[in-house]
Parts: sequence; structure tokens; C-alpha cells
Amino acid sequence: MKSLGVFFLVLLCPFLSKAQLNLEQYLSQIQDEQEDQSSLEDQLTQIELLRIEHIPINLWSRQELMATGLFTIYQAHNLVQYRERFGALYSAAELQVIKGFSPEQIQFLKPYLDFSIKSSSLNFRNFWRYPKYLITWRLQADKLLDADFRSEPYRGDPFESRLRLHFKSASGLSFNYNGQKDPGENWAGGFDHHSFNFRYRGKGRIRDIILGDYQLSFGQGLSLWSASNFQGTGIGSNFMQYARGPLAYAGNNENQLFRGLAIRYQLKKLESFLFVSQRNLDAEETEEGLQLRSSGYHRNEKEFQQKDRLRMRSYGLAIGYLGSQIEIKLLHHQHYLHQAASQESTWEQLSPSQSQYQNSSLHLHYLIAGFHLAGEFSLDQELEPAFLLSWEKKWAERFTLQQHWRHHHPKYQTLWSAPAGGNPRGGERGLRTQIQAQWSYKHQSLVRFDAAWFPGPRHLYVGPSAERRVQIIHQWKIKPWQDLQFRLQKDLDMGWKKRESPQWQWEKRQEYRFRGLWTFKLRSAWRLRSIAQVAWENHIVMRARMMGLQVQYQRKAWTFNSGVGFGAAAEGSPILYDYEPDLLYGFGLQSYAKNEVRLNLRLRWKARAWLLEAKFGLSQLEKQRFRAEALKFQAQFVF
Repeated sequence: MKSLGVFFLVLLCPFLSKAQLNLEQYLSQIQDEQEDQSSLEDQLTQIELLRIEHIPINLWSRQELMATGLFTIYQAHNLVQYRERFGALYSAAELQVIKGFSPEQIQFLKPYLDFSIKSSSLNFRNFWRYPKYLITWRLQADKLLDADFRSEPYRGDPFESRLRLHFKSASGLSFNYNGQKDPGENWAGGFDHHSFNFRYRGKGRIRDIILGDYQLSFGQGLSLWSASNFQGTGIGSNFMQYARGPLAYAGNNENQLFRGLAIRYQLKKLESFLFVSQRNLDAEETEEGLQLRSSGYHRNEKEFQQKDRLRMRSYGLAIGYLGSQIEIKLLHHQHYLHQAASQESTWEQLSPSQSQYQNSSLHLHYLIAGFHLAGEFSLDQELEPAFLLSWEKKWAERFTLQQHWRHHHPKYQTLWSAPAGGNPRGGERGLRTQIQAQWSYKHQSLVRFDAAWFPGPRHLYVGPSAERRVQIIHQWKIKPWQDLQFRLQKDLDMGWKKRESPQWQWEKRQEYRFRGLWTFKLRSAWRLRSIAQVAWENHIVMRARMMGLQVQYQRKAWTFNSGVGFGAAAEGSPILYDYEPDLLYGFGLQSYAKNEVRLNLRLRWKARAWLLEAKFGLSQLEKQRFRAEALKFQAQFVF
């Protein structure tokens, strides 16, 4: 349901600027790559830091521009070609003549761009020149008076706390720190999770040095992709991913990260990358042996005993060629696992089947005239293969055709599934095709067709493997009331469903979602916002509905916002979300399930470098009495 929530946010924020509104459109594109809401928050944290650090648009290569996540591969490619032909850009207005940049996208990118034509050198004088700081602290409790939470034998209180620090100097050096305590964890010893790194980015031969925590993504996710797990080829999975390489990380994900040293070196069009890492991981005892535990919670005695049960040492090397139209990389990485033998933190090696993992892979990207080809071939430590090939063709920025072929052996292992002793997905080979068309005249429309087909052996595990989806999205505004907006979405899903007789049956399911949004400016300081959402299936069966009303008053540095929401959803139906402003990552998701009423009060104060925000929420579920649902306080300092 995460994808539905992010999808509903595209037109849901009348109080945001165009840049922020476009950010939500960007989120609807990246949400399939993220495993959970915290991963999406980490992605937004990286984007927020780019607003402080800025992107040297005249200095970075196509690969570096793509690594930010703000440019498509076509935009980055056309931008680099424009620089090589006409020279440096001096303002964001020049992006209008580059193919692939719309006026809305240019408006969105403006706060992130730096048009300098010389890179800063690494010296002590530049280290203290033009420094930039960001400090953010959050304290919140989503179940402050929840009896179920208090009845659990947790060691700590229901509050969640997070502290984030960021420093950036003109020399290219930066420092990031993130400390977090989850609800139920004890404050003893400070934050339960710490993540930090020092980073240097330059334009010489040494392009990137990271000391501390970092994430890695290479190829298409078959071999090494710590930002999200390996995904199947089904309709819900993501199409062609562009690897971001090494990424300095200071976030909430306590498992899928590396801790050590990463260096990227470039000589003309040849690139090499080396990383070394050692860190501890949570694990629990099962019948199959030790299994990685990814929740990151240490709230009770059992969870605390599972903390840091494994130690992982990692080494890797990548060599590549970065051309203007073609990119080829060869990657090899090895990982060794040890188990804590006693309370004194002595370590012993696991059994051979669980003690190590290694992988070699070859990655390819080819781009020319709106055509993009991406491929990856990978071998694990047992020489089990995995192969992926995707291609995409765009016409006039309106019509897109994509095909995606994937094949991997039933016993093929990825890094994060290797400690479990095997890949539970049971192998896969299949073909997925997507056709997408969009246009805009007085209205905006999008039509998308998806088809996935798996001849085997995947059908041995999940039954006949074929599925199709037709999605139609239409949104419009009614004149002369420009603040009255509507959006209609129709999903037609077709696939095999298991039935008693016959055992498998081809089934069609239609789902509709309608949303109306109206904003009204009462006076200069007052605004009123109302929203209604409805979801139903097969034309008549109502599945979910939600209504919300918000009143905002703003005067000088103060902003007051109060809202009430009503939601109802049947079991197994889509969860409807409503917009909620948030300091750390720009917005929040407020979901409604069953029969629920929510009341929220928010107060925000902003003056120069300071931003303070407080929130209090009440909820009523199934006509029970109101209870405190949320309490939040946030503070941010930027200069």
C-alpha cells in the first residue's frame, strides 16, 4: 500500500511550492525501489542535503548527475552533450533548450544547482571557507497512550528520537551523523543506532572518498544493491534501475549498509572503485541456523540478545569504462561472516555454507537517440548464474516502450539472502513488457499497459505465472475555479488466482480510485483545504473512503494548522492516505483503516536559521473513545 500512498500525494499539497509539488511526482517514480517508508525517508534525506551542498552542474559527469537521483538518464546524457558542444551553463534558464527538461522540472531543480566552472581544491584554507551546517532533532510518539504498547515488556518508553547533523565545506569535505532511538528502546547509553561518515568529493583523479557508513548499488540489483533488496520481474517490481555507485549514508537502516572505507578513482574514461568494510549485524537462531534480522529493534530482552550476533567483513573492487554513450563495469566482491562466541565478543567462523559469499558481475549501459539498453550478468560463489537485459525507447517524451528479460537459477544467492543459506524465491525466468503514453492539453492523462510472463520454474512455486495490468490516470481542473482539482485512476488487473474448483482460474479485477481536492483562500492569512477520496472495485463494491478538512492560519513567523479526517476501509482494501507536513523529509503519510476519526493540531515557527514545529493528534477507532495518537516536536537549525 506504500505505492498507493505516495501516488496519492502527487496533487495533494496546495500549500507547497511548485518545486515541492514536483518532488512528490519524483517520489511516485522512485517509490518502487524502496522496501519500506524508512527507505523512502532516507532517499528524501539525501535530496534535502543536496539543497545545502548543491550540484555542480558544469563539473559532474553523467554518472555523477545520475547518482543524485534527480536526473533521468536521458536528461543527464543530453546535459553533458550540451556542455561539450556549447560550453558551461550560467543559469537554470539554459536548461529550457536542452531536450528532456520541462519548465516544471527546471523550477524544481533550481534550489539544487551550482553553476560554478571551477572545482574547489582540498586545502586547509578552503576547509573553513563558506561552511554550511544543518542540525535537526525530532522527538515523537505515535502510540503515547496505547494500552497494547504499554502491556508489552519493552525496556523503554514509546518515544522515538532522532538527531541529524550535517557539515559541508568549500573544499569538498562533508560530515554526516544520524542518531536514532526507536519506540520501546531504552535511553541508557544514548541513541540505540549511530550512523556517520566523512566524505570528500573532488574533480581530480580521486573523485570520491568515504570513511564511515555508505551504501553501494551496482548494475540492476542482481549482485550488490544495499539500498533495496533484489526484486522479481512481476508487475509490482521496478523497471531499469540506474546504479548510484557508492553513496555516503547516515540514516535509519541498521543492516543494509557498509562501514569502512570506499574510494573511487578516475583516469580520463577509466574508473576504478575499491571498498573495505567491517560491521556487526543482528541475527536470530532458527532451525536453519542464524538468520539476519532486519527490523533494527532492541526493545526487549530477546531482541537485545540478537543484537550484533554476526560480524561481516567485506571487500570489493570494480573497474569500468565510462564513455559518452556506453558504460561497462566489472565488479567482484567478497564477504565473510563470523559469530559472536561469548559475551566477551570473541568471534568464531560459521559453517562453510554460511561463512562467506562472493559474486562477480558484468554491467552494461548503452544510450543513443532516446534508446537505452541495460544489462547485467552475475555469478555467485557456487557459479550459479543470473542474467538481466532491458531496453527502453522514447518518442517525443510522450510515448515509451520497455521490455525486460530476467533469468536466474533457483539456487542463485544475493548478498542479503546468502546468510540464510539459499534464495527463497525459487528461481525465475520471465519477460515483462510495458507500454506507456501520456499527453496534456487542458487535462493530463496517462495510459500504462504492463504484461509479465514466466515460463518457469517460478510457476512451480506460485502457480501459473502470467499477469497483466492496464492503468489509466486522468486529472483535471475545473475553470474558473483553478483550486478545484479531480483525479480518476482505473486499474484492470488480470492473473491466475487459486480456487477450489478448478484449482487455478484466470481472473479479472477492476479497481477505481477517485479524489477531489478543493482549496480556498479566505483572507491573506487564512486557507481552507478539503479532500475526498473513494476506492471501489468491479464497478459497485465500495472498498474504502476518506474525507478530510484542514484550516491554516499564517502570520509572520507563525503557522497554525488544524485538521480533521474521517476514514473507513474494508479488510484487504486499499489504504487511503492524507498529506501531512513534516520537517525532516518534507511530508508525512497519514493512513486510514477501518472506521477511524483523526484530529490534528500543528504549530510551526520559522525565523532566519531556526525552524520549530509541534504536533498533537487524537484518534477514535471503531467508535471507541478518543485517545492520544501522536505527539511530535521538531527543531532545525541551518546556516
